[in-house]
Amino acid sequence: PVPTTIIAVYTPINPSNGLKNDIETCDEFYKTLRATIDKAHNSDIIMIMGDFNACVGVEQVNTTEGTVAL
Repeated sequence: PVPTTIIAVYTPINPSNGLKNDIETCDEFYKTLRATIDKAHNSDIIMIMGDFNACVGVEQVNTTEGTVAL
C-alpha cells in the first residue's frame, strides 16, 4: 500500500474585483488548505482534487453544442 492523503476542495475563485471580503475569503481558504496539507505525513502522496474555479450564483449559461456534451 502507498500512504496517501486525499483532499477534496471547492475553491473560491480569485477575486478580480478587489473586494476586501472576497480577498479575505480566498486568503482564509488557502491558509486552511496549507494547514490541512501540513497535517499529512511527510511520506504520504498528497492528492488535491476538486473545483478550483468554483462560483456560487444563479446565472445559467448553456455552453453545450451538438447532441452530446458534458
